[in-house]
Amino acid sequence: MTEDLHLHRRRTKRRPSPFVQLLRTYWVEVAIGVGLLLTVFLFFERLNIRASIFAWLNRLDDALMSFVGRAIETLMRFRASLGLSETIAIPLFLVLLVAIVWRVRWRLQRTPSLVSLTCPRCGGRIHRSHRHATDRLISLFVPVRRYRCATKECRWHGLRIEGVGRQPHPLAAPEEQPPQHAAP
Repeated sequence: MTEDLHLHRRRTKRRPSPFVQLLRTYWVEVAIGVGLLLTVFLFFERLNIRASIFAWLNRLDDALMSFVGRAIETLMRFRASLGLSETIAIPLFLVLLVAIVWRVRWRLQRTPSLVSLTCPRCGGRIHRSHRHATDRLISLFVPVRRYRCATKECRWHGLRIEGVGRQPHPLAAPEEQPPQHAAP
């Protein structure tokens, strides 16, 4: 009963107001217009806003330069405190860490149970669904897509890894193959 109510709510989504639709369509133009109005106001205002903004930007610039200078000085002191073995070990560790991440990604993309386009629970067809923010974060390391099972009884949803050299989806349109030339 609650699933039917939930599905009904999803299907009867309220349409946004015309104003919201207008903003969604023309948000870039609205932002540019607001920026132009602010620029004209700042040119012709009688207050001391320009001087205040300029002073604030100068203080921000000074703070950023001071921070960068202190960070560089700290790094130089840290580098000077290192011996030869640490100087070699740190970059080597970073290279090996990248190699491990790359190899795990390589293995995951070639694991048939993780890249198959069938439901892991019932073996049925699966369909793409919208990814979450965490899925996008995971995709920085391993390309994943979110799927859901097409079978109503199963209702599985989860991630599948984009495999290397994956065959196209059975329902996808066939791609045209370039003509093969015979070798002489």
